[in-house]
Amino acid sequence: KLFDDDQNEAVLNGGIAHQHFKNWGPDVHIKANHFTLLNTKRGDNNTFYGKGIGDNLKIDITGTFDKTDMEIHGTTEAGTEIVFPLYGSGEVKTVNFIEFKQPVDSVDVIEKSSRYKERHKIAQKEENSGLALSMQLDITPRAKFELVFDEITGEKMQSTGEGSISLKLSRQGDFTMTGKYEIVSGNYLFIYQALQLNKPFIVKPGGTINWEGSPYDAAINLTAQYKDLRVAPYPLIEEYLGSNLAAIKEAKKTTEVHLDLLLTGSLLKPDIAFKINLPNISSSIRSYWQTKQRSIEEDPNIMNRQIFGLMAMRSFLPQQDGISAVGLVTSSLANTVTEMLSSQLSNYVNGILSEVAPGFNVGVNYKFYDAEQDNTNAAQANGLSNSLRSSELQLDVKRQLFNNRLLLDVGGSFVGLGNNAAASNSSNGTYFAGNFAMEYLVSADGRFKVRAYVRPEQGIESNLLTRYGAGVSYRREFNTLQEFFGSMKKNVPPLN
Repeated sequence: KLFDDDQNEAVLNGGIAHQHFKNWGPDVHIKANHFTLLNTKRGDNNTFYGKGIGDNLKIDITGTFDKTDMEIHGTTEAGTEIVFPLYGSGEVKTVNFIEFKQPVDSVDVIEKSSRYKERHKIAQKEENSGLALSMQLDITPRAKFELVFDEITGEKMQSTGEGSISLKLSRQGDFTMTGKYEIVSGNYLFIYQALQLNKPFIVKPGGTINWEGSPYDAAINLTAQYKDLRVAPYPLIEEYLGSNLAAIKEAKKTTEVHLDLLLTGSLLKPDIAFKINLPNISSSIRSYWQTKQRSIEEDPNIMNRQIFGLMAMRSFLPQQDGISAVGLVTSSLANTVTEMLSSQLSNYVNGILSEVAPGFNVGVNYKFYDAEQDNTNAAQANGLSNSLRSSELQLDVKRQLFNNRLLLDVGGSFVGLGNNAAASNSSNGTYFAGNFAMEYLVSADGRFKVRAYVRPEQGIESNLLTRYGAGVSYRREFNTLQEFFGSMKKNVPPLN
């Protein structure tokens, strides 16, 4: 029997084999469940490092002591956390295969030729000896993977997913990786180079990474969304509104913004594109937004301008300069500063909790914004607007339990209304809006899960509502309906 660092047990059978007392070698077979297969640190391996725990492990070690073959089959288990540093993969050097030298006499040539043949024979023998490794892994959402794009800036992606990966190491030291990995959930910390700001994105399920040989030359195709972004569309569509006071009022209300980041192409140097969508924009101004959306997608300069505004200032940027634009930029810059400080505070709190109470993740964010108040008829007649300054402190605590199968997300927002707002509101000038979400992986592979949530939501008349929800989801890949229903009968997902 074998034991890992956590005292998990593996059963070993076999011994040493030979062919008529020649070609001695191992004939060893190992089986284990929840066994540590990999436990390396940064610097031990330039390709990947971390802790790998396998389930349903089967390891066969055969061949000779000079030419040993190792085959590994297994499934990733909870506790697996592997890091792939996608920087410093190696240095490419130019090799000169032909060198011109001064002519030498024939005796010297014969002697050098004999020595070369002897060295070549030894080198060829060494190249054909050593260990050949073949590893076939079935990836489950219980394992966590991290792709580090830039160690200095901290740009990285953390994900869980599923797939089948094959890794091979030849006797000559050539490492190859083939297979497909599909993302179930993930986070992408994107570094906006213009201001060196770190922006958290949520990776959408269904993104893929395909390896067809080199572990670095993989094809990536995924979409990530900038989270918790609410912005007023008024600066973007102001040119279409004219003197329509009702539309102006509606456009100055904040609405949910989906800022999608698309990564395609090579994993080492992916192509980056953005897409902006306002899914819940009011129907009274939706046509204006759709017109503007088309012009944004057709002109990269306009897209880059609005991406800068959303990332750096959490606001759309107006198309023309003016006093209102200056005020908007000033307010947005203040939000940028508070976001930077909030990010640093979150990192500091999580650093302390990692030592005191590991497993918790805390997020802190503070921002302020202008909210529109109903205007009087006289004010509307004169085209005046009464703006209310509000501030919001957001707290969020996440915790994963039961081998990462239960995710709890508890948080809330303390919203403080300005003097004008408090005066116009019969309630207190400060209120609390709480939210709660729970997700549980019913099946061990994460395909069958349940989710429930409670969250605040802005109503049509700007009043605060509470939305409750629950759902059940099952996810499976198939090419035909016959294949889907056939797999449902044969492979019922385990509940343990």
